[in-house]
Amino acid sequence: MAQHDYDIANGSGASVRSDINNTLDAIVSLNSGVTEPAVKFAYMPWFDTSTGILKIRNAANSAWISVMLFTASEQYPYSRNVPQDIEEVAFASNATTPDVSGGIRFATNNSVPVTITNFVGSPQAGWRFTMRAADANTTVSGSLTGSGRAIPMLSGEYMVFQYDGSSWSQVGGNVGMGTRYVHVDPAVNIVSWIANGQTAFTDVGTSLYGVRKGAQRVHIAIHADTVTLAATVQCRIKGSADTGNDTSVLYIATPADIRTFVRVDDDAIFQARVTSALAGGTNFDAATLGYLI
Repeated sequence: MAQHDYDIANGSGASVRSDINNTLDAIVSLNSGVTEPAVKFAYMPWFDTSTGILKIRNAANSAWISVMLFTASEQYPYSRNVPQDIEEVAFASNATTPDVSGGIRFATNNSVPVTITNFVGSPQAGWRFTMRAADANTTVSGSLTGSGRAIPMLSGEYMVFQYDGSSWSQVGGNVGMGTRYVHVDPAVNIVSWIANGQTAFTDVGTSLYGVRKGAQRVHIAIHADTVTLAATVQCRIKGSADTGNDTSVLYIATPADIRTFVRVDDDAIFQARVTSALAGGTNFDAATLGYLI
């Protein structure tokens, strides 16, 4: 530890040499000490040995800027005057409002199903961190996600959140920002949710038919196995909260595949019906091709 005023005083050869050596000691030790140097300069470094923080003087020479925190085993760079843990750390197990103090990457650590509703830790505007699902027990509240829907995260999925000064919101990730999931396996289908002549709208629980709960829209293909359809025969699909006489719904009047995105409601439900019996046909098949979440 050494500090100096960086002024080499006149004197004998030995005293000048000693003064120069003291200056060099201050330089190589980053002006370290338990208190700040008595003489300060703009952009001057100082290692505060009382806190383990490396600081640098600001351009106006009016205050210290914290640069890096050194502990016995780790080092943390500062951002917005807060030390950042750049290594991935785990949230407290089963926390619904996890503490994100000082961190930029966190992994979920939930042994039981948990819904995260907020984050704590005295954040400042502009704070951002990434949350990765290390398990399949974490759901993120719709108040935080980019889609406005509660989204259950699968292992390996991640979301990026930012604090705007009053609340957290999702700003990135591979889920929850309109990410499209495409089913490439034809076995992942929903052929059982509609029947020939089923004229009443029937709820389709998307979590049971190849669509994740929390999806915004679902991409559906439907097909009638008959050559001739009566003009009045229609298959209509809509979100369960759609009102009016089949507002914004899909219909068919010919035996062909039709693909469309259908809005999904907050409870992950959409609905379907056939408006009349099929003429000369026996079945209506429907399959999910993919969905947005």
